[in-house]
Amino acid sequence: MKGLTEIQKNMCRFIRQYAAENGCAPTRVEIATHFGWKSANAAEAHIKALVKKGALYSKPRCSRALKVLVDV
Repeated sequence: MKGLTEIQKNMCRFIRQYAAENGCAPTRVEIATHFGWKSANAAEAHIKALVKKGALYSKPRCSRALKVLVDV
């Protein structure tokens, strides 16, 4: 697995913490809101990069099906 950027590490931490507190992963909109991005597409782009790096699992067509696969 390639190294993660700081924002990618922060996203993994946020997703893991959110899931622990709420019983499910955050939506793309919730991720974008947390990081102050104006669009859920920004969150989706980061999610795709994390999936490609093997750090995150994302089930297609499921908004709350993210799973962090690495320790950060």
